[in-house]
Amino acid sequence: ALGWQSAGEQPGGAEPGVGASVALLLLAQGGWTGPVTVVEVAPGGRDGTRVGGLRAAGVALAAEPGRLALLVAGSLSARHGPAAPLADDERAAPLDTAILDDLAAGDPPALWRLGAIPGSLAADLAVTAWAPLQVLLGAAADAGPLQCTVRHRSAPFGVPYVVALWRAVR
Repeated sequence: ALGWQSAGEQPGGAEPGVGASVALLLLAQGGWTGPVTVVEVAPGGRDGTRVGGLRAAGVALAAEPGRLALLVAGSLSARHGPAAPLADDERAAPLDTAILDDLAAGDPPALWRLGAIPGSLAADLAVTAWAPLQVLLGAAADAGPLQCTVRHRSAPFGVPYVVALWRAVR
């Protein structure tokens, strides 16, 4: 069993939320046995001031001594076709394709594009990964070159999920 402690915006912190629970399950299935600090991002505004706070949280995580591994949990759009939980939206597929491509590239232009996704668009399309991605972008800001691979893509029930690995190349 993984131990965890909450260190984030999520009020209370008594138990991990759904995204953190999925992340902890993935870590356990991957054989992770080390300590885990869970940083949950509360749902809320997606304006420019929130972006700064989320990225600052990522910068602070990256500044802690030792090695850093982040597992970012969230979905892409929940608006894909008749099996999706929300009504179909023609903007969903192009946005999800762009996010997947940028997660696979991980180069400076891709990071810029990921950071430029409007929070309002992410909210319209029910992209729960938007805020966690802002934390990731903050943590990766000074990481230098990244080696990126997409290990898994699927869209059960019309909601795309991706497993991507970003590794700093030192």
